[in-house]
Amino acid sequence: PNLAGDACEICLAGTFSAGGVSCLGCPEGTVSRGDGASACVPCPCGSEPNAGKTECDDCNAGQFSDDGIDCSDCPINQYSLDAACECVTCPDGSAPNPTSTDCDLCSAGQFSTNGVPCQSCPIGSISSQQGASACEECPCGTSAPAGSTVCSPCNAGEASTAGGACVACVGDLVTVSQGECVCRSCGPGFQAENGNTACGPC
Repeated sequence: PNLAGDACEICLAGTFSAGGVSCLGCPEGTVSRGDGASACVPCPCGSEPNAGKTECDDCNAGQFSDDGIDCSDCPINQYSLDAACECVTCPDGSAPNPTSTDCDLCSAGQFSTNGVPCQSCPIGSISSQQGASACEECPCGTSAPAGSTVCSPCNAGEASTAGGACVACVGDLVTVSQGECVCRSCGPGFQAENGNTACGPC
């Protein structure tokens, strides 16, 4: 009824009236698309009501709605296309692009599992190609800075264990060539010289 109670008014789109009582706004997650609605209809998953609750708008790519109430951004490791009911986890070796609308392969020197943002390989490990789900340890006698694509031999005067950094030999320990796994003692009567790259008599 109108305010005077002497005539009936048609409820506008976005509202409804059941049993001739006052026109009410559509409940959360529902719409009425035309005037004179006796009930509102729910929006399907992958959409949300517009501001006037007169139509269901599809969620944008990078968003989702599993209940038709509102569109939310995909989690950090997932992506979606338009009108998605749920987001999809990126495969290992990739991560969502900045808009969460697709997955991008991790660059060489990086890795990712379960779609989390690509991370640089730690010191002493590498990934030589795009799309790595794990990094490979450098063999002993070699190492690599974080985010590397190739292992390089340690210098003379240094050594490394598998997956470790090149570490300088100390005291009377030496390595005389590149790529050695352990520093070795000069032995009795000798001492390390030339930056621990050679042994000389005491």
